[in-house]
Amino acid sequence: TGRQLFNELNDLFSHDPSVVLFSPSPPSDTSSPNIWGRLHWTLMQIQGFNSYTPQTSPNANETFGKCIETSFQSAPEIHVRLTGIIAVGTGLVMVGLPSYDVNSLRDTVRESVKSGECPGYDLKEPFVNDICHSTVLRLTGDGDVGLAEKVLDIARRYGEADLGSMKVDRVNVGEASWRMMDAELEKTP
Repeated sequence: TGRQLFNELNDLFSHDPSVVLFSPSPPSDTSSPNIWGRLHWTLMQIQGFNSYTPQTSPNANETFGKCIETSFQSAPEIHVRLTGIIAVGTGLVMVGLPSYDVNSLRDTVRESVKSGECPGYDLKEPFVNDICHSTVLRLTGDGDVGLAEKVLDIARRYGEADLGSMKVDRVNVGEASWRMMDAELEKTP
């Protein structure tokens, strides 16, 4: 059903410039009228894009990332069963049930940052994340008439769909773009 969802999102929205589609393999063709992002799961944002300030020390990002990544060394491999789609104010997200208590990992990261154990960034979470979700569609503008209805229809039809599963096999800590595209990530420290 997950493949069916992505095919339908592509068919409905791939030519709408007011929509960003997130895909496991986004096209690199920049002549497309819409914007693409790489499908990803964000454990949490240490700082929101609006409150982010770049580090002045060239090694701060790497040191911070390695410190945070130690929080994951004792965690087993995490599997997430994707159980449906929900509509949010900014688009559509896939939600899932993890095989491990990822909220305890988030709390460990929060404590490491707050206590100064992992120096380099202040904790300025734009929202406290307590679910497993991956954005599949982000609204960037007003869009055409009927866009909201199309988005809500997808959420209704895939609200409790078995979309498959994912395995978290790698954790990266660092500065990132919200689209997670290779060219943008290469520009971050």
